Amino acid sequence: VRRTALAEQKIGQAERDAISEVRASAVDIAVEAARALLAGKIDAKADADLFKASLADVKSKLN
Repeated sequence: VRRTALAEQKIGQAERDAISEVRASAVDIAVEAARALLAGKIDAKADADLFKASLADVKSKLN
């Protein structure tokens, strides 16, 4: 009974670890896809404007 319970706990932990890894990979893939799409659509001026707007947004949230 103890071995079975221990084995079930290990299996459960392995399942949780696998799910976490899949989620992390999905996030990494989504971020890279978004970066690639934006990189293809944004020129240097738009990039600078976006950076300035993002910086202003962060500053307003920190103050």
